[in-house]
Amino acid sequence: MFLGFVDAQKFSLGLEVGYGSTGRYFDSTGNRVKFFEDTNYTASQSFLSLRLNGMYYFNPKIYIGANLGFCESTFSLSYGYASFSVGSGFSAQIIDVFLGASSENINGSIGYHFDIGPQPTDTPRLSNSDKQNALLLGLDVKFPLKDTVWSFYGNFDGIITFEGW
Repeated sequence: MFLGFVDAQKFSLGLEVGYGSTGRYFDSTGNRVKFFEDTNYTASQSFLSLRLNGMYYFNPKIYIGANLGFCESTFSLSYGYASFSVGSGFSAQIIDVFLGASSENINGSIGYHFDIGPQPTDTPRLSNSDKQNALLLGLDVKFPLKDTVWSFYGNFDGIITFEGW
């Protein structure tokens, strides 16, 4: 869900809210982990996120922006009538800052992602951080079809991560 507040001349402010949950797990190579599927255990993980974002336009073609993101992650495990849950707590997770330029059909941006999520201080608690800052790259292209109101869009978003902070 996205809510936006815009002064189209100079400034825009937005709010994004997201929620997701899963009962499927994958390892770092993308293979499905069947740890809980062949037993009487049931596991699930859920995420709640909130992101505030703002952009300031120096002119119609050049802008700066920032995002402040908050997140909570919860992992639940149950066996019959017994259950256990552990969570990260709802806290600040990221700050993104970026610079962009646009024309009628092309938009490009470069930015930096600061991981500000706290590490768990008491057990049991999930971490709200992956300890990775990142360089953000973005390119959006619009391909308008001549003499119609239709357009095709393409985009590229790249992330180069830096471990540890």
